Amino acid sequence: MPPPDREARIIEGFEGELGRVARAIHDGPLQELSAVGIRLQLLRPALAAAQQEEIDEMLVALRTASNQLRTLQFNLRPSSLDSNDIAAALTDLTAEHSDAGRVRRLATAPFPAPTPAGARALFRAAQLLLRAADARRHDHLDALLAPDPTGVRLTVEIGPGPSGERFALTEHEVAGLADRVEAVGGSFEQDLDDTFTCHLRVPAP
Repeated sequence: MPPPDREARIIEGFEGELGRVARAIHDGPLQELSAVGIRLQLLRPALAAAQQEEIDEMLVALRTASNQLRTLQFNLRPSSLDSNDIAAALTDLTAEHSDAGRVRRLATAPFPAPTPAGARALFRAAQLLLRAADARRHDHLDALLAPDPTGVRLTVEIGPGPSGERFALTEHEVAGLADRVEAVGGSFEQDLDDTFTCHLRVPAP
């Protein structure tokens, strides 16, 4: 395993590249799709009814493609992380993973702003946990973002699965979570009780 300072540089370089791709998506295809949509809306009133229906279908397809690109852009690098707003990034993340059958809740208590690298580490860790919960059909996830003696703590609880089985991380997932937060001077621990609980800590400036 690379030493912590080298690992931190690798992760920061990776995050920088993700941010570059996210900005390219926003400034390129998303803007182009928006421009095409506006032109179609302006053209629509001058067309016959049958052609207007075709335009409407095209607009629906454009909105679908735009939404898919916005989701991709968010997963690469949410804009709220550029202003170091980890609470907003995690709120949007939990909302993205919630639907009629899945409950993902985030609560916050006043906390000091983590370092930008710490905020990114918490976001990536939460992404990993949410994707793992989705893949294994564990429908209830609660997260708390709160102060910690060392800075900021994200506590995540994941409820039982559809057959009552307890959620558990694989060794690879544990290593991924630990590597993320330890690279920025933080820590990871999990409680092996009836309900899965983990704590991710990152320092504040």
